[in-house]
Amino acid sequence: MRHGCAHEYQEDRDVIARGWPVFLQRYMPHIQWMLLPNLPANEMVEYATRWELDGFLLTGGDDPGTDSMRDQAEKAVLDYAISCGKPVLGICRGFQVIQRYLGGVLAPCDASEHLSRTHTVHFSPQMSFLFSGKTDIRVNSYHRMGIKAEDLAPPLITVAMMGDWVECAISERPALMGIVWHPERAGGDPVLDGNLIERFFQGKIRLPES
Repeated sequence: MRHGCAHEYQEDRDVIARGWPVFLQRYMPHIQWMLLPNLPANEMVEYATRWELDGFLLTGGDDPGTDSMRDQAEKAVLDYAISCGKPVLGICRGFQVIQRYLGGVLAPCDASEHLSRTHTVHFSPQMSFLFSGKTDIRVNSYHRMGIKAEDLAPPLITVAMMGDWVECAISERPALMGIVWHPERAGGDPVLDGNLIERFFQGKIRLPES
C-alpha cells in the first residue's frame, strides 16, 4: 500500500485506492488477495511467510524515495519473492521500484504526454493472444518518471511501448512484470488488464524472442 499521514495526529498510515478492491474483485475473481502493510524488512518477510503468500503486487502512488518505510518494505518483498521464486507485479511506481532494484535508472517524462492523460501503447505481436489479436491498447497515464527502452534493466524484456518509453516489461526468471498505467483507474480497459495480470500470476505468458 501507499503511505498516508494524518497530520493532526502525527500518525503514519498505509492506504489503498478504493479502485483496487473493485478491480480485483470484478476483473480478477479467481485470485484471492490481501493488503500488505509497510513493515520493517524482517517483519515484512515474517508476514509474507506466515500468510503463505504466492505473489505480490506493488501499487502506484508517489515516487520512490518519498517514504523510507515503504521503500524498505518493497525491497524486502522483492528480496523474499525472488529468493522463493514468487511473482511480483509492479504498477507505475511499482514498476519504477523494480527497475531501480535491478540496477536501472528512471528518466523524467513530459507531463503533457504522461500525466493525467490517456494514450495508446503498442504491444509486441507475440503478445496479441492476450488481447484477442490486438496489439494497440488504450491506457491511462499518471507518472512523471518513466523508463527509456535503452535503460530497461535486464533481465526485463520490453513487451509494450509508447514511442521511446517502456510501458510494460516482463522477466520469466525472476518472475517480474512492470506496467506503467493504472488498471484500477479509469481510462483503460480493465478486462484486458485483468487478463494480462492474471495470466502473469499463473505463469501463462510466453515472452517474445529477443
